[in-house]
Amino acid sequence: MLEVLFVYLVVLLGFVLGSLIRRGVPEEEKDSLKYRRYIEIFLLFGLIFFLIGTFFTLSWQSFVFFAVGLALTLLVKRTLFYIGFALLSFNLVAASFCFVYGLSTGIKDKYSVVFFLLPFVLFFVPFNFAPMIAVGGFVGLLVRCLHHNFY
Repeated sequence: MLEVLFVYLVVLLGFVLGSLIRRGVPEEEKDSLKYRRYIEIFLLFGLIFFLIGTFFTLSWQSFVFFAVGLALTLLVKRTLFYIGFALLSFNLVAASFCFVYGLSTGIKDKYSVVFFLLPFVLFFVPFNFAPMIAVGGFVGLLVRCLHHNFY
Protein backbone atom coordinates (compact mmCIF):
# COMPACT_ATOMS: atom_id res chain seq x y z
CA MET A 1 0.00 0.00 0.00
CA LEU A 2 2.79 2.42 0.87
CA GLU A 3 4.58 1.73 -2.40
CA VAL A 4 1.47 2.61 -4.41
CA LEU A 5 1.00 5.81 -2.43
CA PHE A 6 4.66 6.70 -3.00
CA VAL A 7 4.33 6.13 -6.76
CA TYR A 8 1.21 8.32 -6.85
CA LEU A 9 3.06 11.08 -5.00
CA VAL A 10 6.11 10.89 -7.28
CA VAL A 11 3.96 11.08 -10.42
CA LEU A 12 1.95 13.93 -8.90
CA LEU A 13 5.27 15.66 -8.21
CA GLY A 14 6.05 15.33 -11.93
CA PHE A 15 2.83 17.15 -12.76
CA VAL A 16 3.54 19.87 -10.18
CA LEU A 17 7.07 20.34 -11.55
CA GLY A 18 5.64 20.52 -15.07
CA SER A 19 3.26 23.26 -13.95
CA LEU A 20 6.11 25.19 -12.32
CA ILE A 21 8.18 24.90 -15.50
CA ARG A 22 5.27 26.19 -17.61
CA ARG A 23 4.67 29.12 -15.27
CA GLY A 24 8.35 29.90 -14.93
CA VAL A 25 8.88 30.41 -18.65
CA PRO A 26 5.65 31.93 -20.03
CA GLU A 27 7.31 33.45 -23.11
CA GLU A 28 8.15 29.95 -24.37
CA GLU A 29 4.53 28.78 -24.02
CA LYS A 30 3.47 29.54 -27.57
CA ASP A 31 6.71 28.34 -29.18
CA SER A 32 6.73 25.01 -27.39
CA LEU A 33 3.04 24.18 -27.83
CA LYS A 34 3.56 22.11 -31.00
CA TYR A 35 6.45 20.15 -29.51
CA ARG A 36 4.64 19.51 -26.24
CA ARG A 37 1.71 18.16 -28.23
CA TYR A 38 4.00 15.72 -30.05
CA ILE A 39 5.58 14.65 -26.74
CA GLU A 40 2.14 14.06 -25.21
CA ILE A 41 1.02 11.92 -28.15
CA PHE A 42 4.29 9.97 -28.21
CA LEU A 43 4.15 9.24 -24.47
CA LEU A 44 0.49 8.21 -24.59
CA PHE A 45 1.21 5.84 -27.49
CA GLY A 46 4.15 4.40 -25.55
CA LEU A 47 2.01 3.93 -22.46
CA ILE A 48 -0.77 2.29 -24.48
CA PHE A 49 1.59 -0.17 -26.16
CA PHE A 50 3.34 -0.97 -22.89
CA LEU A 51 0.09 -1.59 -20.98
CA ILE A 52 -1.34 -3.70 -23.80
CA GLY A 53 1.84 -5.73 -24.08
CA THR A 54 1.98 -6.31 -20.35
CA PHE A 55 -1.63 -6.75 -19.28
CA PHE A 56 -3.74 -7.69 -22.29
CA THR A 57 -5.08 -11.22 -22.49
CA LEU A 58 -7.53 -12.71 -24.97
CA SER A 59 -10.41 -12.83 -22.55
CA TRP A 60 -13.78 -11.20 -22.50
CA GLN A 61 -12.78 -9.22 -19.40
CA SER A 62 -9.98 -7.40 -21.22
CA PHE A 63 -12.33 -6.40 -24.01
CA VAL A 64 -15.08 -5.32 -21.62
CA PHE A 65 -12.78 -3.14 -19.53
CA PHE A 66 -11.21 -1.68 -22.67
CA ALA A 67 -14.73 -0.76 -23.83
CA VAL A 68 -15.48 0.71 -20.39
CA GLY A 69 -12.39 2.89 -20.73
CA LEU A 70 -13.48 4.02 -24.19
CA ALA A 71 -16.99 4.79 -22.93
CA LEU A 72 -15.61 6.72 -19.97
CA THR A 73 -13.89 9.16 -22.35
CA LEU A 74 -17.33 10.42 -23.28
CA LEU A 75 -17.85 11.47 -19.66
CA VAL A 76 -14.35 12.21 -18.34
CA LYS A 77 -12.02 14.02 -20.71
CA ARG A 78 -9.12 14.49 -18.29
CA THR A 79 -5.94 12.56 -18.98
CA LEU A 80 -4.99 12.53 -15.30
CA PHE A 81 -8.00 10.31 -14.57
CA TYR A 82 -6.69 7.59 -16.88
CA ILE A 83 -3.13 8.05 -15.65
CA GLY A 84 -4.47 7.23 -12.19
CA PHE A 85 -5.82 3.97 -13.62
CA ALA A 86 -2.51 3.24 -15.32
CA LEU A 87 -0.70 3.65 -12.00
CA LEU A 88 -2.90 0.96 -10.50
CA SER A 89 -0.98 -1.48 -12.68
CA PHE A 90 1.80 -1.30 -10.03
CA ASN A 91 4.44 -1.08 -12.72
CA LEU A 92 7.50 1.16 -12.55
CA VAL A 93 7.77 1.58 -16.33
CA ALA A 94 4.17 2.80 -16.54
CA ALA A 95 4.88 5.18 -13.65
CA SER A 96 7.95 6.49 -15.50
CA PHE A 97 5.86 7.21 -18.60
CA CYS A 98 3.33 9.02 -16.41
CA PHE A 99 6.03 11.06 -14.64
CA VAL A 100 7.56 12.26 -17.93
CA TYR A 101 4.07 13.00 -19.28
CA GLY A 102 3.47 15.12 -16.19
CA LEU A 103 6.72 17.02 -16.70
CA SER A 104 5.67 17.89 -20.25
CA THR A 105 2.09 18.92 -19.49
CA GLY A 106 1.73 20.04 -15.89
CA ILE A 107 -1.55 20.42 -14.04
CA LYS A 108 -4.06 22.51 -15.94
CA ASP A 109 -6.51 23.18 -13.10
CA LYS A 110 -7.09 22.27 -9.46
CA TYR A 111 -9.79 19.70 -10.21
CA SER A 112 -7.34 17.55 -12.15
CA VAL A 113 -5.76 16.37 -8.89
CA VAL A 114 -9.14 15.07 -7.72
CA PHE A 115 -9.55 13.11 -10.94
CA PHE A 116 -5.99 11.82 -10.59
CA LEU A 117 -6.61 10.44 -7.09
CA LEU A 118 -10.11 9.10 -7.80
CA PRO A 119 -8.97 5.71 -9.28
CA PHE A 120 -6.88 5.12 -6.13
CA VAL A 121 -10.18 4.28 -4.39
CA LEU A 122 -10.28 1.12 -6.54
CA PHE A 123 -6.98 -0.06 -5.07
CA PHE A 124 -8.82 -2.51 -2.81
CA VAL A 125 -10.72 -4.28 -5.63
CA PRO A 126 -9.19 -7.79 -5.91
CA PHE A 127 -8.87 -8.20 -9.68
CA ASN A 128 -6.61 -6.16 -11.92
CA PHE A 129 -8.80 -4.41 -14.49
CA ALA A 130 -7.41 -0.89 -14.17
CA PRO A 131 -4.73 -1.10 -16.91
CA MET A 132 -7.26 -2.03 -19.59
CA ILE A 133 -9.57 0.81 -18.50
CA ALA A 134 -6.56 3.11 -18.78
CA VAL A 135 -5.75 1.80 -22.28
CA GLY A 136 -9.33 2.34 -23.41
CA GLY A 137 -9.31 5.85 -21.98
CA PHE A 138 -5.97 6.71 -23.57
CA VAL A 139 -7.14 5.42 -26.96
CA GLY A 140 -10.29 7.53 -26.70
CA LEU A 141 -8.30 10.61 -25.74
CA LEU A 142 -5.80 10.06 -28.55
CA VAL A 143 -8.58 9.70 -31.11
CA ARG A 144 -10.10 12.96 -29.88
CA CYS A 145 -6.70 14.68 -29.84
CA LEU A 146 -5.74 13.52 -33.34
CA HIS A 147 -9.20 14.39 -34.66
CA HIS A 148 -8.87 17.98 -33.38
CA ASN A 149 -5.37 18.32 -34.83
CA PHE A 150 -6.38 17.22 -38.32
CA TYR A 151 -9.86 18.77 -38.60
